[in-house]
Amino acid sequence: MLRHVGIECYPVFISTRNNGNIYQHNMLTRRFNYLIVDVFYNGKEYLLDATEPSMKFNELPFRCINGKGLIMKENSEMWADLLRNEHYDSKVSIQLSLNSELNLEGKIRKSLDSYSAFNIRKKIETTSLEQYVDNIKKNSTSENIDGYSIENIDNPDKKLEISYNFKSKESLDIIENKIFINPLYDKNYESNPFKNVTRHYPVDLGVPIKETVMAVFQIPNGYTVESLPNSAMVQLPENAGNFSFSVTQQDDKVTITSRLSINKVEFSVEEYPFLKEFFDHIINNQSQQIVLKKI
Repeated sequence: MLRHVGIECYPVFISTRNNGNIYQHNMLTRRFNYLIVDVFYNGKEYLLDATEPSMKFNELPFRCINGKGLIMKENSEMWADLLRNEHYDSKVSIQLSLNSELNLEGKIRKSLDSYSAFNIRKKIETTSLEQYVDNIKKNSTSENIDGYSIENIDNPDKKLEISYNFKSKESLDIIENKIFINPLYDKNYESNPFKNVTRHYPVDLGVPIKETVMAVFQIPNGYTVESLPNSAMVQLPENAGNFSFSVTQQDDKVTITSRLSINKVEFSVEEYPFLKEFFDHIINNQSQQIVLKKI
């Protein structure tokens, strides 16, 4: 159909992630199990798949990101990397304060792109917006979530913008005249996803990861800061990724910013200990608390 309207395009044979890898030096055609298309339009090249309407243009479903694909032209063939623009990208902003009952309350805003946005759009597509919001409320540790808003649900080429208000007794402890608070209320990792001490196979993350969480905490009247989390910065070898954790206080506000970037998607068995230790640092830093003392 694309050729019928004058668009240059070629079939690309691939093996999906659950079907295993294709080895170029010992290629077996029966190992291919999926077809996408390589399109040239207005001087640009695109790898396209038409099965996911919630997917951003010029991005492939995660199941397709598996090494290289074989582009078949009239008189030639060539291998091409399948990973082009795909990534996980999330930015979370949290406004936090303590109410008169010393419970946390605030507002969360999320700006999601690429797979981070697609995963939510897919859930809404397979159920409904109402069901998705209901599930968020049921699975949340917050006592109350309201004012839930989602923008750009039907436009995958725009970032998905989510915001809601919350009240919660979680993420803080009150011991005598002190309050211990974890301000990163909506962090992505509660525990290290790499738990094994050793590994016998490489780690394949699939796509790069970019995650930012910024929390601004309003210090309540009648309290002062006894201690703050320590700032930190950690890097993976060969610039494969970095993590920064910064903490600042200005007047009655504490701002904590956590930034994670992983540029590399495949880590060998030998590199696994570095990746595991890297995530240990992330979990340890994001678990630090603000300690308030009653004046």
